[in-house]
Amino acid sequence: MTNTIKVSRIELYEAVWSEPMTKLAGKYGVSDVALGKICRKHNIPLPGAGHWAKVAAGKKFSRPPLPDDAASEISISPPEKGKAEQAQNRLALAHQLAEVPAELPVPQTISKPHRLTVLTKEFLKSRKPEMYGLVSCWPPRGYALAVSPHQVGRALRILDTLVKAFERAGFEIVVDEKERELQVVILGEAIPFRMREASAQIPIPPEKREKGIFSRAYDYQPKGVLSIQLPKYLDQVKSSWSDGKKPLEENLATVFEGILVAAVRYKERSEELAAWKADFREKERIRAEEKAALEHERKTLDALVQEAQRWTMSQQVLDYVTHIETILGASGSKIPSAALNWIADSRKRAEQMDPTENRLGAIQKG
Repeated sequence: MTNTIKVSRIELYEAVWSEPMTKLAGKYGVSDVALGKICRKHNIPLPGAGHWAKVAAGKKFSRPPLPDDAASEISISPPEKGKAEQAQNRLALAHQLAEVPAELPVPQTISKPHRLTVLTKEFLKSRKPEMYGLVSCWPPRGYALAVSPHQVGRALRILDTLVKAFERAGFEIVVDEKERELQVVILGEAIPFRMREASAQIPIPPEKREKGIFSRAYDYQPKGVLSIQLPKYLDQVKSSWSDGKKPLEENLATVFEGILVAAVRYKERSEELAAWKADFREKERIRAEEKAALEHERKTLDALVQEAQRWTMSQQVLDYVTHIETILGASGSKIPSAALNWIADSRKRAEQMDPTENRLGAIQKG
């Protein structure tokens, strides 16, 4: 059960303006993106991009007031559940996807074989055992399986029964030729599954080993133990079912249910990945906005400094021209026309250099 945190709007408003969301969110057990959504939902204004960089630079700021809102208390629930509760929820969702039969009996003889059963049987007729003593098949030639020759019939009966059960429940069986996988589509997720027989490793006596670089220290013998596996990595749920105290045939309903539960977990992972990507994109957006804000601040400051430098230079030019004019006038002689022209041109250049008029015009225009 999650520990819900209750906080007033005014408290949350004060909090989001007292420290960055990335730090504050951790105190509530949620992500900064989730906390931002909660604030927007309850009409709480948030600091803009680059705000905390400006605060760090010692700049003053004014924050928007908290608007009136009917809700005075906010509940924040961290998205944490116990493993047992998660497993129970997945099982409940799995049973909503399809009716799980109490048993899935495997017939001794297949009366109307599935097309994949027919394809696999035909393909395996020409196959010879490989190093592990198994014959293999892979999509699109049929099922994804690797079993010993004398287990082929049993493997086909089990897979035929399972595949038909999925199709009766309304799930699509898909052959992925690129990945060479057989998949069942549940909740929009393509879940690959396959069958394999375990092999025992048997040491080969040194005197019986072949000579040369291809010499093997071990041989392999099929154990007759079949398993249905979900080859993609999957955490928190079962992803392999094997012969044990009961043969796989007697546990096929459990396999059917287990794959439905796995489908729920696959969906969770897809949603978790999508949420992570959205969170990453949001953080990247915020970082980009903060970077753009800092860059804008830098350019604005640079432009201001350049304006001030031009103004200073214009004043220095005017002072210099006045200084020259004063000296020429102090001599008592008439100032030559060439000097007067120089003085007029220099003053004009100083005025052109002065950014004051342009800046005042821009300020007045807003």
